[in-house]
Amino acid sequence: MVYALAVVAALIVAFGEVVQQRMAAQAPPQDNLSPKLLLWLVQQPRWLAGVVCSLLGNVAFAAALGRGSVVLVEAVFVVRLLFGLSISAFWGWHRIPAKDIIGGLVIAFGLVAFLLAARPRGGVTAVADVRWAYGAGCPVALAALLAVVASRRSGSSRALLLGIGAGILFGVQAALVQSAVHVMGHHGLAALLAGWHGYAVVVVALFGMLLVQSAFESAELSASYPGVVTAQLLCALAIGVFVLRGRLDLATGHVVVILLGLGAMIAGIVIVTRSTFHQGHLAQPSASPRLEHQERE
Repeated sequence: MVYALAVVAALIVAFGEVVQQRMAAQAPPQDNLSPKLLLWLVQQPRWLAGVVCSLLGNVAFAAALGRGSVVLVEAVFVVRLLFGLSISAFWGWHRIPAKDIIGGLVIAFGLVAFLLAARPRGGVTAVADVRWAYGAGCPVALAALLAVVASRRSGSSRALLLGIGAGILFGVQAALVQSAVHVMGHHGLAALLAGWHGYAVVVVALFGMLLVQSAFESAELSASYPGVVTAQLLCALAIGVFVLRGRLDLATGHVVVILLGLGAMIAGIVIVTRSTFHQGHLAQPSASPRLEHQERE
């Protein structure tokens, strides 16, 4: 059931992210890394449709987190890259290049190898606040630092740094969602509203949304998506193991396979998201509709 929920979540979120990127690429460049960007986007019906789609996917993602560990769910969630590639291909009626198929197979191989070797399981959903303070606070601070550095860059390097920062925040968000689901499931909605977990999810989600939409606006999807997906996976793995005490099978032989599996997933992610298919078809022109209208006048 956990695998099915994670795969369904990946499919729905992938579709929503494709729609969001296509619209964010049309936003006014001067609004990058500003709340004005989100204010501009919420006025775009297609972007809102993409967000609603992603929210539905996140509901399935939260359900998966309620039944399995962060480590397991995040590892399976990587397949959203494959779904994103397929959706973008069908969207424009384009054939998927052989290179992308190879990258997808590498991701699938790495994922299967990781799951079979690591056998992620267990972990706790309720930990001391001080453990959360450094377990989630340090990644959030790192994401903020990356945003500051990115603000001094432009183009692909800016998009990559923002993508990494957004991925880190999404990894933190996944762990917080699992904790919030536990609080609501065992103590009710009143306890969730009285505590800090739910509010932390909202704050981290909004910060992550600003960074990822700014990354989508800065350059083509292939420039930012490797950072988003890879950083989210690694951050969630770290929090799942070191903060939530998730368990992995770390026998000597298994560690080698685990590292090879993670390496294969990351390599496949880079192959797929650096594809010329994404660069040429998934990204939208940088000019916004209003600028095109002014040029015609």
